[in-house]
Amino acid sequence: MTTMTLVQAKEKLAGLSNSDVAWIYRKLTGGQKPPRGTKPETLRDAVADAFREKAEGPEDAAILPDDVAGWFGEVGEGRPATMKPKPEKEMNIAVELGKLAKLPTGSLREKYEILFGKPVKTGNRQFLLKKVAWKLQADAHGGLSEKAKARAEEIVQVGGVGTKLAKKLAEAKPRDPRLPAAGSVITKTWREKELQVLVGENDFEYEGTKWRSLSAIASKLLGCPSNGYLFFNLLPAQKEAAEKRAAKQAGQDGKAAEAAEKPSPAADSAPDAPQAELKGKQSRRAAKAGKGAK
Repeated sequence: MTTMTLVQAKEKLAGLSNSDVAWIYRKLTGGQKPPRGTKPETLRDAVADAFREKAEGPEDAAILPDDVAGWFGEVGEGRPATMKPKPEKEMNIAVELGKLAKLPTGSLREKYEILFGKPVKTGNRQFLLKKVAWKLQADAHGGLSEKAKARAEEIVQVGGVGTKLAKKLAEAKPRDPRLPAAGSVITKTWREKELQVLVGENDFEYEGTKWRSLSAIASKLLGCPSNGYLFFNLLPAQKEAAEKRAAKQAGQDGKAAEAAEKPSPAADSAPDAPQAELKGKQSRRAAKAGKGAK
């Protein structure tokens, strides 16, 4: 093996890629990775210092041990020799995938039929590209594991795949009991303004804009993260208190209306003022007439 001096090692080190330097660092430290965030120049300095500790002799003529010098023979073209090149089969798949993008839709449909063993009705190019590319790679690498296949079958038996299953699960999610029925309008007077929020099946509409939650609306209005149920008085304790206030107010209004309609006893017993005055005048006239007759 050719002898390598410390000076030669530092020169070779300067020409290596960052990944090669990191590989040599791991060889020097027994497999440890460089600390996260280490700058490339810092890593090179650390490797050079480690070389100096292992070299024998004065620095200008120090010789590296043969095993350390041999590491430079294991790196080439920016890649450690221990990293295997891509298999020819994998390279062929990459070429095939590159050709797919240039195929017309009709050819993609033919490719789909060959790979899946059945014709396809759709002419959606993006769908065909994704399906054919997936099948090529699955065939090259062995496809899904048995565990993954079993899980996929289980999903299908539950009631559909992909978005269909997600939709079913979303529909099965119970509605929050604090929310009023869909189509209802939540109102709140806030800063001398009446807020109105239309309740939908899965969203809320405020001032013509759809919102995913009441909290999102409250946070927008207040300018900070907020609880929508609390802001719109939908918490159980708030609703109960509001109902009690409404009932109390209704009772007070009812009593006031009843009192206004019912005549008071004093009013019933009091004579009609104009009629009493007329009777008084008649009595006085009769008395005068009686005196004149005498």
